[in-house]
Amino acid sequence: MEKASADILLVAGGDDAMRPSPRYAEQLAARRRAAAAPVHLVTRDDAGHRPRFPGEGPAAPSKTFAYGGTARSDALLGEAAWASILGLLHPGHTNATGTLQWRHERRAAASRTSID
Repeated sequence: MEKASADILLVAGGDDAMRPSPRYAEQLAARRRAAAAPVHLVTRDDAGHRPRFPGEGPAAPSKTFAYGGTARSDALLGEAAWASILGLLHPGHTNATGTLQWRHERRAAASRTSID
C-alpha cells in the first residue's frame, strides 16, 4: 500500500453490515498519508457494503448476506465515488455532478494524435 505509485481511492459505507469498512479504509488511508502517498477516501455513514455507480440500478437483495445501507444511500455513495473516480482519471474534465466534460476535446485530440 505504501509503495504503490498510483493515487489510491478508497470507498466505504458506514452501515456496511459485512465488515467495518470505514475503519479499514481509514487505516489504509493513514498508512498512505504516513508514507506521503496520495490517497482519497469517500465515505457515507448510511451506505452499506455495495455502493451503486450512476446508471446501475439497486442491488438485488441477498438471501445469504446482509449488506446494510439502503438503495438510496448506496446510490449516493456510488455517485460520490464516481465523481472522484472521474476526477482522478481525467483531472479538470468533470463538472459538479461528475459528468464528463471532455468528450468533444478527446475526439478532436484523437484525430490529431494516437497517444492519450
